[in-house]
This record gives sequence, C-alpha cells and structure tokens, in this order.
Amino acid sequence: MVGLALRVHADPEAGRAPQIQSFRITSKAGKQSMTVIRDKARAAELGLEGYGKPCVNNVASPRWTASMGSEILAVFDCPAANDGGADSIIARFEKGDAEAPTCFGRISLMRDSSSYYYGQIRSIQARSLPDRSFMLAISMSGGDAGANWESHAFVHIDQSCRPTLLAQYRAGMAHHETEDDVCSGTHLKYQFISDSVVSLNRFRVTRCKGLDPVLDGRESTQQLDLQELLRNPKLRIAKP
Repeated sequence: MVGLALRVHADPEAGRAPQIQSFRITSKAGKQSMTVIRDKARAAELGLEGYGKPCVNNVASPRWTASMGSEILAVFDCPAANDGGADSIIARFEKGDAEAPTCFGRISLMRDSSSYYYGQIRSIQARSLPDRSFMLAISMSGGDAGANWESHAFVHIDQSCRPTLLAQYRAGMAHHETEDDVCSGTHLKYQFISDSVVSLNRFRVTRCKGLDPVLDGRESTQQLDLQELLRNPKLRIAKP
C-alpha cells in the first residue's frame, strides 16, 4: 500500500495555490523523502540531469494547480519523470485547511520514453462535476533540438483521487537543422464545450516562427464525450 504525507502552507489570497513544502511516499520498497522545488528553471535543469534515472535527485516539482470552489487541485511529479519512469501525483486540498491533502492519486502520463522525451506538464484545466469529481485536461510538451512534441490527456478524478485516463493524444514537429522557420508536423488544440465534452482539433504545420508553429490548415476535428469514455472503458483512447 502506498501512502503520502505532505506539509503545505495555505496562501491567504483566494484562488492561489498552497505552497507545498515536502512530501513522503511510503511503499513496499520503503520510504523516500523528497524536497519540492519552486524554481521552474531549476526543476527543468534537474529533469535533464536525471534523464533516464527518475527521482534519483530526490526532488519533486509542483507543476500546476487549479482552484475549484472550496478545493485546490495540485499536479506535481519528479522532474526526471520525463523519461516515462515516474508517475505524476494528483492531490486535492481544502482551501481552508491545507496542512495535508484530502486524498491523492498517481498516474503515468509520459509512459513511453520514445514518444514522451524531455517533457513536462505545461498546464491543467479542471471542470467540477455534481458528484464532487473532476474532469482534467493536462497538457504536456517536450523535445530536443531537432523535434518537439505536445500531448493532451483527459483524466477523470473521483472523490478519492483515483485517476482514470480517458483519452490522450500526441502531436509532433520536426525542425530543419539550419533554417529556423522550416518545420513540419501537426499541432493540437482543445476546448471544453461543457464540463464533460471536449472538442479536439488537429492542424497541419509546414513552417514555424522560431519554435512556434504556423497553422496551415485543419486536418481533423473530434468531439470527446468524457462521461461516455468513463462509463465504457472500451472507448478510451491512448495515442501516440
């Protein structure tokens, strides 16, 4: 059985995330204490240092938080998780009592190191449901000098923080070695239509401005009913 203990300090400003200080994961392999880094640049640096050796640096980096009514959702992981060997942790906090999470869950979002390399979580969007569960859209990106990728994962979090991966999509671009504006590949955009329905668009990319894609036309549009994916596991989607 895995347990988690966190110490955090609540920010008095409404809508702000708690300042996570440290946490400890307990598993059959024993205890491992980790220190949290708030400096995103340092977290990224350690992620590169730890590539292929997840969590050996004994550090964790809170990626993003979302304020949802009386609760705060926090998503954080080991910076070296970019090799696909470490799970992200999703935790729920009460705004008025943020000394410990009410629950937590673990989910593997960058499981394939050949597709999700040098990556990290970039943002989350959350939608609350009547049963106190949440739908999350988690955006990730990464890459190296010659190519970069992006991915959007759609996840259900129940009242006990059990995560269910409903759908995950990936897109990528290859960059010309000497010409900065020459690239090719695809780019993804999503939008919540309602609390449990998402529209996902895939665009062609034939040139870039620096690392930013210039969209050349829409390849496809797809509508995802996240509640239907939750009810029927056979409909769930995981791509690359």
